[in-house]
Amino acid sequence: MEKIHNTLKSRATIYYIRSLNKNNSILWLQEKNKNKSNQEIKTAFCINKYSLIKSHLFLNGSQILQRKKLMNIIKNYVLDQDINVLFSLLYYNNTSLLITWICHLLIDVIKFNIFKKKDVLCNPDQYDLIKKLSKKIELENLYENLMSWIKCQYILKKIPYIDKKLMLTEQTLCWNYLLNNKK
Repeated sequence: MEKIHNTLKSRATIYYIRSLNKNNSILWLQEKNKNKSNQEIKTAFCINKYSLIKSHLFLNGSQILQRKKLMNIIKNYVLDQDINVLFSLLYYNNTSLLITWICHLLIDVIKFNIFKKKDVLCNPDQYDLIKKLSKKIELENLYENLMSWIKCQYILKKIPYIDKKLMLTEQTLCWNYLLNNKK
């Protein structure tokens, strides 16, 4: 094995290209996306795991609009407590992405419960929603709910013929129960 490794080293050129630091990356994104707010740019950068290209594509594609729609659905549910609003989550085409965004939101609520700071959040554009959710739901319940969403995503990815609407209905009902049980 060592002989193969040395052979590869002698015939390959290795380039070390450093990535930009976080501040320079955000400046680059702001320059390329002048019509987007700072909070949208920071959110896109964090949600896309600090990848410049993915963040730029996210900001200029349809995903940012889908995410805004999802966050508005969740906000409306938290304000009105109407379960029918929450059931509109069932009609999203990309359930994996939907669950990922919900998990990001729940992680931010957990972080806000612990640190009480805005600068640790991955969704700074949803600060008011995160604050409301942190007041409504206890930390232990948040963690359990996050785990159930992660399990749901895993099941949806691994079992090909499972009914997605049934799985999302179960998660939605669990979330409804969680949000209606006050601290």
